[in-house]
Amino acid sequence: MSLKKEILLCFGITFLFLGTCITPSVAIDYVKKSSIPLNSGNTLYVGGTGPGNYTKIQDAIDDANDGDTVFVYDDSSPYYESLIIEKSINLIGENKETTIIDAFVYIIIEAHANEFSIEHFTVRGGEVGLYGTLNNSIISDNIFSCYSVCIALDISSNNMILNNQLENSIEYRDYGIGLFSSNGNIITGNIIENCGKGIWLIGAIKNKITKNTFRNNFLHGIFIKSSFLNIITKNNFLNNPDHIYFNKSSYNLYFRNYWDDWSSLGPRPIKGTRYWVFLDKTSPWTTYDLRPAKEQYDI
Repeated sequence: MSLKKEILLCFGITFLFLGTCITPSVAIDYVKKSSIPLNSGNTLYVGGTGPGNYTKIQDAIDDANDGDTVFVYDDSSPYYESLIIEKSINLIGENKETTIIDAFVYIIIEAHANEFSIEHFTVRGGEVGLYGTLNNSIISDNIFSCYSVCIALDISSNNMILNNQLENSIEYRDYGIGLFSSNGNIITGNIIENCGKGIWLIGAIKNKITKNTFRNNFLHGIFIKSSFLNIITKNNFLNNPDHIYFNKSSYNLYFRNYWDDWSSLGPRPIKGTRYWVFLDKTSPWTTYDLRPAKEQYDI
C-alpha cells in the first residue's frame, strides 16, 4: 500500500472515531472541575488525634458501608499495611506527598468494586501498587512508586485514571498502567516515567489515552497488544527507546501527540504488526500520527 493510500485510510478512521471522542472529553472536564466524591455517606477518619479515629486504614474500610468516605490523615503516616477493598467507597488521603501507604508485599491495594475512588496518596514499597477489577471508578492525584507495576486493571470498564505520578522503583521494572480486557477507560493528565512500559494494553478496546507525559521509560511509552479502537492523542513522548509499538492490533487512532524524535511537518510513522481478522494472520504494518504536535504539552 502506498504512503498516500495509508494516510487516506488513517484519515477515514479519524472520522470514525469522532463520535467516540466527544463523550470522554466531557467526562474529563467534569472530573477536573468537581471535587465531589462518587458517593455521599458517612466519613470515617484514620490517624490524627480525633476521638474515635481508626489507627489502621483497613479497619476503617472494614467498618465502612457503600457510599462512605474513609479519610486518612498524614500525621500518622506512613501506614505500613496492605489493603483489600470490595466496597463502593471513597478512600481519600490528606496530602498525596505525605499520606503514605508503604507495604513490602506483592499487592499493596487490591480493589474489586463499582464506584470506588482513591485519591491523594503515595503508594510505595510493593511489587504492585493497585490491582483490581473496577467499574465506574476514579484513581486520581496519587503517587505510585512500586517495584514492578503501579496500576493494573483487569476486566474493568468506564474508569478514570487522572493526574497521577507513576514510576517503577527498581531495575527489572515492568509497567506503569496496565489495562487487560478492559474497555471504555480514560487515562489523562498522568506523568509516567522510569517504567519498562509506560502503558500496556492487552485485549483493550475503546479506551482513551490523552494529555499524559511518557518519559524515560525503559522499553516503550505505550505497548499495545491485541487491542482495537483506542484513542491516543495529545500526549508527550520523551526519551523512550520506542515511543509506541503495537502487536496484532488495528484501528487505533494516534493524533496530535508530541514526539521528541520528530520535527517534520508530515505524519509521524508508528510501526508494529497488524492482525487481519478475516485472514486470521498478522503482518508488519505502519500507521501514522496524522498531525503530530509541534510543541510539547504542559502537563
